[in-house]
Amino acid sequence: AVENAAKQAYMQADLSHVDHSRVGVFIGTAFGGYTELSNYIYEKIKMNQMEYVTPYIISKAGFENATDAITKMFQTGGLYSTFTTGNTAGVDAVCAAINMLRTHELDAVITGASDIIDQKLEEIYRQLFMEDNKSRTISEGAAILILEREESAKSRNATILAYLDDPE
Repeated sequence: AVENAAKQAYMQADLSHVDHSRVGVFIGTAFGGYTELSNYIYEKIKMNQMEYVTPYIISKAGFENATDAITKMFQTGGLYSTFTTGNTAGVDAVCAAINMLRTHELDAVITGASDIIDQKLEEIYRQLFMEDNKSRTISEGAAILILEREESAKSRNATILAYLDDPE
């Protein structure tokens, strides 16, 4: 989902003529990576290998998967990061992207959020957080924005679809 959303946003923004060393990728995910982690833990439990289920297995979660895929897809060379701050991960990624543009660290940023939910994770989430509230649910999807410094967009005659107000 995130790769398709990124392709659509990239094509609409037409970043093909931008210096890709100045293009960053900042993606937020609340649950991304947990599928790999839960599968790993499940297999170790099933094989009675609990000694391999330690705090160090978090490195197997693959939180960077979406960010890495987008970075490689568009061969960007700017800063990149994955935000795993729970429900605010997408907002945190967009805020970080805005900061990178404001400070002239980057000229454009592919940013947004993506989550993939597997059945096991949904069951755990429902047990932990939704017993008393049956109307709450979790879902999967992706939303990607291309944010670009105004000077950069104007220099290449890009169609500017929106402006962000500077809160300062």
